[in-house]
Amino acid sequence: EGVGGEEDAPPSTFEDIVLGVMRGDAGRAVEALHGFGGGSGAALPATITALLCDLLAVAGRIPAPESSDDSHDIRTEFLLSASSSILSSFAQRGNPDVGVRLSTRLLLPHATPDNDRITFAITETLERHRPRSDAEARSLIGLISPLVER
Repeated sequence: EGVGGEEDAPPSTFEDIVLGVMRGDAGRAVEALHGFGGGSGAALPATITALLCDLLAVAGRIPAPESSDDSHDIRTEFLLSASSSILSSFAQRGNPDVGVRLSTRLLLPHATPDNDRITFAITETLERHRPRSDAEARSLIGLISPLVER
């Protein structure tokens, strides 16, 4: 019997997720965020899901892909999804320049020689964007200069 004489109800899905996370199942945390809005296409939940996945992977709580050729690198998938959501969200609000800058900043730390998909996404985003001013163009060039110089 539970508190107040009520029978204990079976744990809810949310309770299962919390218990799984507390037991060290980091994948459940990412799965939960994805299910609770991270996969909806909305910029904020997609970005939070991608950053949490990346943080857990860096901490060694989510295994790295078997090889650099692995087409199912969950970190890359979530980052690209968040990038796309950011671009779409800001374009719909009439601020595509902000979306391009935020998307590029999200992806830049992950643009490595081993990750062609991230580098390609940055390249594709920038080649489609037309800066509204010289200052914006210089700002974007300054943002990606370290990547180009590698």
